[in-house]
Amino acid sequence: MGQPVGATVGYQIRLEREVSTATRLLFCTVGILLRRLQSDKSLAGVTHVILDEVHERGILTDFSLAILRDLLATRDDLKLVLVGLYPKP
Repeated sequence: MGQPVGATVGYQIRLEREVSTATRLLFCTVGILLRRLQSDKSLAGVTHVILDEVHERGILTDFSLAILRDLLATRDDLKLVLVGLYPKP
């Protein structure tokens, strides 16, 4: 898009963060997502959550899925996209 990192698109990992008030798309780890859920249980301002590599079935991913499942029941505007590799039937 020709913009610097942290403008419209940013990222956050354990000890690094490149975001601004203009950031609309944030790439982050599952751990960062869980920390955000601790402080903001409704994920205010978030419209979409994309969880990548859900097929790996780690404890953090499974825990995130359980919390997001309950959140989806209360937020009609929140969309959850699960990305993973699954065998063909």
